[in-house]
Amino acid sequence: MTCTVESCKNIRRFKPEGVTFHRLPRDSGKLEQWLHILGKDNLLDLESTKYKLICSKHFERNCFIIKNGKKYLVPSAVPSLRLSSTPSRREKEGLSSSNTLQSSIDSSRASTSGVGQISEINRFSSSTGSSSNASRKRRRKILIVQRDHSYK
Repeated sequence: MTCTVESCKNIRRFKPEGVTFHRLPRDSGKLEQWLHILGKDNLLDLESTKYKLICSKHFERNCFIIKNGKKYLVPSAVPSLRLSSTPSRREKEGLSSSNTLQSSIDSSRASTSGVGQISEINRFSSSTGSSSNASRKRRRKILIVQRDHSYK
């Protein structure tokens, strides 16, 4: 299972050292508070959140107690760290490198017309944010370079 925080890629099965996973609260008031903070207001029923997990990366150190070597959340804990759905530095670098790729493809296409074919695929991915922009969609372009490898 992956962390409920949309921008987080931690997976319970392959968790980094020191990362723990915790269930969402069962108390409906606290659950509603957490879901609002996480931008998941659409998951307000207890059944749909029964198996959802959040990793320890989203809590401050003072939100934990350790009993018998195991890390537990204190009852007053609320997720507050790394909750943003803005692109990470790594994602931004990926976007800038794809822009560089586009520029180099354009220049190589001008000098070697007929050698390769470039096609664009538009992908739409929806991200659930707060209730005011829950149906926000982002458009992504993926460039696929198909080269003709027939040698004559």
